[in-house]
Amino acid sequence: MPGSSTGADPASPSPLSARQAVAATVEFGELHSNAQRVIWTRSDPRDGRFRVQEWTTEGRRTLTPEGFSVRSRVYEYGGSALCLGEDGLAFVNEDDQQLYWQGFSEPRCHPLTDHPDRRYGGLAYDHRRDRIIAVEERPGNPKTRHRLVAVGRDRVLRILSEGADFYASPAISDDGQQLAWVEWDRPHQPWTASRLRHVSLADDGLPGTALAGLDTPGHSTQQPRFDRQGRLLCLFDGSGHWRPWRFEHGHWRCLPGREADHTPSPWLLGSRHYDTLPDGSPVVAWWRDGRGHLSVTKETVAPAAMPSGYQHFLAISAGPLGVFCLAAGPRRGTALLHLNAGEGGVSTLDSAPLPLEATTVSPRIRRTPSFAAKAASHKGNHKAAVGSCLGSEWLGASVVSEPETWTFASAGQTTCHGFYYPPCPGDCTPPPLLVTVHGGPTSASFPLFNPAIQFWTQRGFAVLDLNYRGSVGFGRAYRQSLAGQWGVSDVDDVLYAVKALIRERLADPRRLFLRGQSAGGFTVLNTLARAPTTFRAATSLYGVSDPLRLRRQTHKFEADYIDWLIGDPERNASRYQARSPLANASRLRTPTLFFQGLRDAVVLPEQTEAMVAALHANGVPVECVRFADEQHGFRSPRNRALVLERELAFYRHHDAIGRESGQ
Repeated sequence: MPGSSTGADPASPSPLSARQAVAATVEFGELHSNAQRVIWTRSDPRDGRFRVQEWTTEGRRTLTPEGFSVRSRVYEYGGSALCLGEDGLAFVNEDDQQLYWQGFSEPRCHPLTDHPDRRYGGLAYDHRRDRIIAVEERPGNPKTRHRLVAVGRDRVLRILSEGADFYASPAISDDGQQLAWVEWDRPHQPWTASRLRHVSLADDGLPGTALAGLDTPGHSTQQPRFDRQGRLLCLFDGSGHWRPWRFEHGHWRCLPGREADHTPSPWLLGSRHYDTLPDGSPVVAWWRDGRGHLSVTKETVAPAAMPSGYQHFLAISAGPLGVFCLAAGPRRGTALLHLNAGEGGVSTLDSAPLPLEATTVSPRIRRTPSFAAKAASHKGNHKAAVGSCLGSEWLGASVVSEPETWTFASAGQTTCHGFYYPPCPGDCTPPPLLVTVHGGPTSASFPLFNPAIQFWTQRGFAVLDLNYRGSVGFGRAYRQSLAGQWGVSDVDDVLYAVKALIRERLADPRRLFLRGQSAGGFTVLNTLARAPTTFRAATSLYGVSDPLRLRRQTHKFEADYIDWLIGDPERNASRYQARSPLANASRLRTPTLFFQGLRDAVVLPEQTEAMVAALHANGVPVECVRFADEQHGFRSPRNRALVLERELAFYRHHDAIGRESGQ
């Protein structure tokens, strides 16, 4: 039976537990620096709250006092809840979504706004006028309003721009004379079509003359920023990828560099995937085949000053103290790195703890020229492996599974992408496979040290982290290929990926499992409807089951997203019927586990309840775990650990039933 001992050495440490996996999941958020200090946000795995950390030449300290958490909820996903001033910082408090000021020399936080009916995010600091520029969100029925505002230390609020449906990423020049921001209107999303606005600022701080922006229909702009010379830069996908462009000598030009995406999709406000050194030299992150790289186009930065072993870059800040970046890799938790060009070295200022010193790779998981060769290296006694694959209690916790880039041909010979994590130990050939489907769907999976993935691989699962069509990091064409095809091409990619792994003996066709969150849950449920006997069991975490209901009830930011993904509900009514998991619940036969937060404002709980009831009525084995205090995406460490534990138990149970019945 799964869960039984396999006869391994009882002196060996046990696998990474669910609690250990959650405790090791430290999230890093924003990053800012100036000539005196660097500040960043870091979550505490004990309570899920974000606190500001500060580093100066005097050392490091936590700035956020008890009772506060730095996190915005604008557009539900937030971002840019922090900005750095001369003598202090401004931040958005998670609980009330109001702006506060905190001086560096005092622990007390002073409120700057008192508008319970509004939320703030996308912060930028105006040094010349000692004020904060922010995106303001005012929820209301029937229409939520957004605008760009400025709030001084005197708590006076002034409107800078309104009239567009959405605003993001305000940026101000060092001399305080120029302001830029990104805006877009419905029905567009910020990754399909947005425009860059650029204005001069009058002495009173209000927008004056319109300057050269960037407004190209059918293209997307991100992350405006001014260099020290006052030149405006942004990331623009006019070449087919989000690349750095700069306005100078009266026109926009694409900066020399690689034809690759230099940022993921802008779900969050105020992302920072590039910056400039004092001399104007850009420091950029870029992605190829899903793996991230960092480049500094400055000859004085020696190769020794560049980080190695990192393949995802979350934020970059460059200035007089050097280059700082938040980075992560397959064998490394997220870390705050300091690249000191003058001294030619890299130092770590902060890092996420690795559970139980999980830093080495098992010799059984050496990189090999082919996946077939890898499969051959995992041979073992299949009978003995029945327990180890889904329930070994003894495993060296220092074993880490590293992701291999996995490309495969999907429907229409389209090349698709993902990351394959071999099991540790690799006792089963072929191993049971867990396919994970990311949310968004205009998002991506990256090759990071993810304790939750290690939780599965250390129990004998192989994991495929899939970047189906529509994922970001592979260019605009790949990103846009999901338009009108959600529920079709993403499902194709799941099934074609599984078939490819089975052919290479990297997955046991009788022991396939599937999980997805949010939009990934929609893909999971549609996959189960199309292939009802392919997977042994599946999990949907706050997943979409009724796209028409989602379209009617979701928040403003995503109100038109479903039309782009599927089509107009009147002209394309048949698509909604064909791709609604709820409408096709009678086709599902796979045991399915649901997790749902009852405060979710993106995928409302009623969707999950209706889907659970439909499956139950059809006799499908179904379970649902509800969290009264969770929103869209779970924050409580206790709840997140419970998710892993319940999911593992669910898979073990239905794997045992399947094997006993000879399936």
